Amino acid sequence: MDIEEVYNHSHTVPSEPEADPHGQLHQELDTAALELAYEKCLHQQHVVQEAERHRRLRVQLLLLEDHNDNLQAQIADDNDYVHRMEENQDALRVKFTRAETSLETTQAELRIKNREIETLKVAAAPRSHCECR
Repeated sequence: MDIEEVYNHSHTVPSEPEADPHGQLHQELDTAALELAYEKCLHQQHVVQEAERHRRLRVQLLLLEDHNDNLQAQIADDNDYVHRMEENQDALRVKFTRAETSLETTQAELRIKNREIETLKVAAAPRSHCECR
């Protein structure tokens, strides 16, 4: 029985209270029924509020799980990027080492050529002195 039914039932009491010897008993029963219906409504309201709270928590959990999935994907992408950069760094280090070795070889060859030129200059210098006199 809902509140409206209890209310309608409570107003069907006879119009003359003296004619009903149990009028006070009916009134007490009606009051108890209304209180019970009120308690039932409060309980239903509490159930609805808890269901809504549970729904909100579930939505929040789903949003957090989605956010977590996005962050995990971003981490995977970032890890791939870091791996590619490390591979590039290794390749560049190899190129740099080769270039450094090539530079050292070229510098050594240049020093040898410079010494040869100086030697040729020294050897050619006395001949020049002799031809000039």
